[in-house]
Amino acid sequence: MAESKGPDDKVIRLSARTSAIRRSDVAPIAERHLRVLAICDLLEGHADELPARRAEAALIGHCAELKELCWPDQPAEVERLDSLFRRHAEDAQTAFWIATLRGFRIADASNAQELVEALETQGDRRRITGDVLGYALRCLFEGCRRTVQFERLLCLSIGKARMTQGARSLLGGEPASARG
Repeated sequence: MAESKGPDDKVIRLSARTSAIRRSDVAPIAERHLRVLAICDLLEGHADELPARRAEAALIGHCAELKELCWPDQPAEVERLDSLFRRHAEDAQTAFWIATLRGFRIADASNAQELVEALETQGDRRRITGDVLGYALRCLFEGCRRTVQFERLLCLSIGKARMTQGARSLLGGEPASARG
């Protein structure tokens, strides 16, 4: 990192490189968001059909996939966020928001895992009622949707000065008229 003196002799740190965050940099994040939201839509469809139609096998598969997508310690995901926002890592507020995101994702993954376990073991005990299952599904997909929105907002807030219009657009940070 280079340094320069400002007009009042204060040291100004200059980044060694001012790389823009491009559409291709955030594409994997946006793709994961789209997949999470698609699974949430499927889970909402299942919840809407309860108690008339129960599809435990499909629910188990969707919840298991959601757990994997939400788990925050996937090496590629951690590396991607770190590389995009490394210059902000020393900022206490940014560190707090990233830790908050991690907590949300852990909660989403844990809720998905608990639902998988409950559905897999229900043959050994009393069946989960449609109302309880519907409530659990709604808590899961609403929480995951909130986390996606929070992550988008976090990425847009932290990276706003470096993001290209295409990157902002991909994360939903541009109005529809600006997307072309």
